[in-house]
Amino acid sequence: MQEQIQPHSATALYTVRPSPSKGLGAFATAPIPSGSLILAEPPTIILMQEAHAIRDADIEATLPTLSEAQRTAFAALSAPPTQYQSELLRKFMGNSMSPAGLPGTTCLCLQIARFNHSCDPNAEMAWNPFTGSFNLYAIRAISADEEIVWNYIPGSNYMPRSYRRFLHFLNWRFVCTCAKCAGDGMSEPSRNREDAQRERMYSLRNALQGFELEALGRDEIRARGIDVEETWAPGELDAILDGLWQPPRPSSLPADLKDMDAKAQFGAWIQLADLMEDAGICGKELALARLNAVDVAIGQMEGGGREGEVNIGMVDQCVERAMRGIYASRPPGGPDVRAFEAMKERWVGLRGEMVRRLRLG
Repeated sequence: MQEQIQPHSATALYTVRPSPSKGLGAFATAPIPSGSLILAEPPTIILMQEAHAIRDADIEATLPTLSEAQRTAFAALSAPPTQYQSELLRKFMGNSMSPAGLPGTTCLCLQIARFNHSCDPNAEMAWNPFTGSFNLYAIRAISADEEIVWNYIPGSNYMPRSYRRFLHFLNWRFVCTCAKCAGDGMSEPSRNREDAQRERMYSLRNALQGFELEALGRDEIRARGIDVEETWAPGELDAILDGLWQPPRPSSLPADLKDMDAKAQFGAWIQLADLMEDAGICGKELALARLNAVDVAIGQMEGGGREGEVNIGMVDQCVERAMRGIYASRPPGGPDVRAFEAMKERWVGLRGEMVRRLRLG
């Protein structure tokens, strides 16, 4: 997120310094292996409220509880020109997060606020309910001096590129220029192939989980505090957000994704996971796609389905590949050990349940 302060001193794994076109960013000070815990940070400010209900007074009430250094760091955060009326509210909302599994909670972490967004991230954020911290992991090897970036919108990898860029602008007033969005160095055939790949992922996700993109018109955009004519130079916004005033895809799904039975759902989850892997999506998101396929297979067995309706060898492979993915992106030790072991226990249990049902059959 963009800042207007001097670079921070380096930590063991990263330092904060200017990032081209992004204000400040976090850069690796040495090579970081995949799976490394880069940062574990408890929230500095926690508000037990939904984001839309937060007011200036709620934030002001927390400031006296902060140290002088924390108040200085908070004051130095950027305040994106979003729909919120006051600079204080824009500053807090532009840098806050909500922990997974804790509805009605909004948090701000002063260190994590220094890490920028990318749709092609090299790190992944996770909430650890056992330690009460947001943990940032490397999901691929990061080179020394490479910027450490994570995806601000979990699940947006399924979205068409134009819609992803629109959501970034809507929420934070920046236009993503990562390789996946800008297409730097990509030939036109490669760009078209990636667009088609994302559209297929969107269709699969829609069919399996009812994932639907929001259609926003210019009146709705204005209602969210964006002046679509004055915020950007003439024609610039239209060039960036071309086609976004209507849903990027028709709501109707391809014929092969309608009225799917368990076997078709299982195959669709596997296809989605394979597309994600081919697109370079990794970490927990990829592992969960494979485990959703396992859940479908287990549910089909519980419903009295026959063994032959789902390829059991593929179920076993899904569990194994998912667990390998989690091991690659989550170290088994350190502050995340309890959450890691809880995930591992569930997935080992799924595999055991599959084997047990096969024997009973």
